[in-house]
Amino acid sequence: ADGLAQLGRTSARFGIPRFGQERSLANEAARQRFRQSATEDERSRLSKYDDESVVGLLRALEQLRQPLCFCEIVGYGFKNTPR
Repeated sequence: ADGLAQLGRTSARFGIPRFGQERSLANEAARQRFRQSATEDERSRLSKYDDESVVGLLRALEQLRQPLCFCEIVGYGFKNTPR
């Protein structure tokens, strides 16, 4: 997803819909990848906002699949001491 987002931002040819197309090339690639890989359970947990691109939705799917790390929420240097 990050690569598709980068591609869309870098080149107008890939990031802007062409004549007669509903989506840009980057958004169409993200849409196809999302449709092929997301399970019904994953789709039910992700809500698409009105202004969100399909690339953003694919990025959210990839984040959903990553294990949640406590250090990412709180930051490094935090120690959880048992009571």
